[in-house]
Amino acid sequence: CFKNDGHAHIQPVFATCGYDFKQVSRSSAHARCHAADPAGRRSCDKLVSMGIQDRPQTSEQELAAFECATQDLVGLALSSVEQLEVSLPQFRLLLTLQRRGRSTSSDCAKALGVGNSSITRLADRLNASGHLTRGSDPAHRSVVTLELTVSGRQVVQQVTERRRQDLSEALDLLDPAERAACAAALDKLHGLVGHSIPQPNSTHLPL
Repeated sequence: CFKNDGHAHIQPVFATCGYDFKQVSRSSAHARCHAADPAGRRSCDKLVSMGIQDRPQTSEQELAAFECATQDLVGLALSSVEQLEVSLPQFRLLLTLQRRGRSTSSDCAKALGVGNSSITRLADRLNASGHLTRGSDPAHRSVVTLELTVSGRQVVQQVTERRRQDLSEALDLLDPAERAACAAALDKLHGLVGHSIPQPNSTHLPL
């Protein structure tokens, strides 16, 4: 349904968003498009505004490298919680409270993308083990709040320090110029993923 006007490499992007592709100007990186889906239109507008039509598409080799790196980093994060007195789901709740401070159970559930009953079970165990305390909102006595104890903060600090140490040891094996280039590219990718690509949850899930 698209006219071959020299932009065939980006037309599928607009097609998946429900666009009727009319015109793309390389000089202004602007497209006059029409879409029935406002969310899809906003997504494609961002892709156009970033000048993506002027860039070659990611190769399979490049994609595989980033997938492999993602698996390595997730593996590093998961290994840091091994041999702890808390499970990974329990640690994620502790990390959420470390980042957010004293929070309601429902807010923690939203932050972790789980149901309220799951938070209740996790909080039961962590309260019994002394890693968090329960409280109530003075303005709403029926609202349950959760807060880290000293023991809970120590667990988060222990895991964070181990992750940074393991990652530092791996990065030290790279040439300084390679390490700096990787850091710059990842910092830019973080900004694009966090602000330019729609996600189901507006915040990064704690891990």
